[in-house]
Amino acid sequence: MRDKTFQESEKELKVLVAEAGADQQVERKTIMGDLSNEIVRIAKIGGYNLTVMSTHGRTGLSRLLMGSVAERVIRHAPCPVFIIHGNSTS
Repeated sequence: MRDKTFQESEKELKVLVAEAGADQQVERKTIMGDLSNEIVRIAKIGGYNLTVMSTHGRTGLSRLLMGSVAERVIRHAPCPVFIIHGNSTS
């Protein structure tokens, strides 16, 4: 399941990078691990100007129990974070 999820994310990222156009410098990364820590770590070592990520927009008990990756990244990232509300399929 992890491999399938990884492959699907890679496909989606390739489409998004292609849509950005040749005049934009975009680097895509697919990572595994503690998401908020990994995103912040990569932003710090990469010296990026902006981090763009999507969110599921969880609320209530789900957010309380799982926390918010986006919220933790916003608090700890060394650069601005642009949050896009992801497509909800659940």
